[in-house]
Amino acid sequence: MSWCYLSDTANEDLWSLSDSAHRLYVAGLVECNRSLSDGYVPISRLPALMPGYKQEISDELVRAGYWRLTADGYQVVHYLRDDGGWQYSREEVEKHRADARKRQAAHRGRLNLRQANHVRPSRVTSRVVSLGNTDTNTNTDRSSLRDSLKPSDPPKSDFGERVRAWNEAHPHDPVPFPGEGTRA
Repeated sequence: MSWCYLSDTANEDLWSLSDSAHRLYVAGLVECNRSLSDGYVPISRLPALMPGYKQEISDELVRAGYWRLTADGYQVVHYLRDDGGWQYSREEVEKHRADARKRQAAHRGRLNLRQANHVRPSRVTSRVVSLGNTDTNTNTDRSSLRDSLKPSDPPKSDFGERVRAWNEAHPHDPVPFPGEGTRA
């Protein structure tokens, strides 16, 4: 998807146009960006861009200097950025899209690689393995699973240790210990 850019000062000049011409001008910009036509608006598209289109509306845009008549359509004046306009050319948009596809593919590749290399037992498996119980349904000895999986140490859950660690790391913003009230 491309974007249609309008300068915040563009409307100062557009106020002199009729409502229909203003709407056709903006619809033409959007159509040019959608179709990547570098500012070319074919005459055949005008009725679709504006229901009730009349030739006088595009004539008004030509007289005001916003559009230039071509053999089979109109060219938006100062459409491209290198021509004093605000819009990106077809070439720039396609290059941006290709770069975005490469970036996304590389990112997805990195995610897939991380997921493929990262094996983590589920919480249920870790808990059952750590208990060392025997599964009565399959008669599998869980202690053998515990030895084969060797899950990592579970995160510390002692509230007091976490509060102490926070207070050491953030002496300017201490958390009171439970039951001790506020600290100075």
